[in-house]
Amino acid sequence: MYIAVALLWLRFVDGIALTRWDALGAALALGGMAVIALQPRA
Repeated sequence: MYIAVALLWLRFVDGIALTRWDALGAALALGGMAVIALQPRA
């Protein structure tokens, strides 16, 4: 989650334009977090 928030901060507070690679990296990180957080309980 930190990565996505940091990218939003860069965009809206610092005014730095993000690339598609930034978005892809954040999506991969959030996907990995979802795999860990949403795993089925055995």
